[in-house]
Amino acid sequence: MNMDAQITDISVVAVPPEMVGLIWHKVEPHIKKTIAQAPEELSLFTIQNRLVTGEHILIVCTRGVDVIAAITAAVEVTDAGKRILFLPVVGGGEMDQWLAPFMEVINAIAQDFNCSVIRGVSARSGWVKALNSSGFPWEERYIMIETKVV
Repeated sequence: MNMDAQITDISVVAVPPEMVGLIWHKVEPHIKKTIAQAPEELSLFTIQNRLVTGEHILIVCTRGVDVIAAITAAVEVTDAGKRILFLPVVGGGEMDQWLAPFMEVINAIAQDFNCSVIRGVSARSGWVKALNSSGFPWEERYIMIETKVV
């Protein structure tokens, strides 16, 4: 067996809620980087609570024993009944290494939950171009706007 090939292999795994605590120390740094991009929108405590209660799903991308990305997912249903697999938190590095296998797994999860689309929120418009390299066509669907309450 070639040990170098084994070390560079990427695995994408959905983590059962009861296992989140066991790997949280490896996941937390990736989630904290995402929170830093939107500190008024995301809370580490709330994210962890949603994962351990099973309200959201934790998906990790690993190389050997190292977590290189952490993604959270949740099923949302629109008022019209459309089922969406929403990815509220995506954090990690080396996206070019894990994006394609991640998309295969997240697509299968969306199918299992009878979702018709997968959605996420991006702080940068360049994400659509990067995501399209995964072999799954992404498009900018809505533009979110806001104003402060005065």
